[in-house]
Amino acid sequence: MKTPRNLVDNNLVKRLKHVDNLTKIVFDAINLPHKKFLMWVVRDLRTITILTSDSILATRIRLDQQQIINYFNNHSTFIIDTLNVKMTMPETTKREKIRTTYQLSEKNVKIISSIAEGIEDDELRESLLRITQK
Repeated sequence: MKTPRNLVDNNLVKRLKHVDNLTKIVFDAINLPHKKFLMWVVRDLRTITILTSDSILATRIRLDQQQIINYFNNHSTFIIDTLNVKMTMPETTKREKIRTTYQLSEKNVKIISSIAEGIEDDELRESLLRITQK
């Protein structure tokens, strides 16, 4: 059996590290904190493409486009001529299901208990009685 490390493609790991390094360079160029924003930077020949789901960040990058290109050319081994900004779909937030607990009135407890007494199935009777005890 192969170890998990052997299952990972080394070229993929190198490519992901490359994307991380490019992203750090862009964050440094526009003086933004790395943890606060989410973006990916991909390089193709002399063009970099920045993908982000934050429209405010995309606008900031478009305004500072020439500054980012100059920073790349001065602080990295890449020569960049063009910078593209593309918007991705915003990240959807997972809604947590809110479970509400309902309290039965005394009247409803008596009704359910009387129904449970008339049921022959033991499991169903016990489950109805458990409901009335809560």
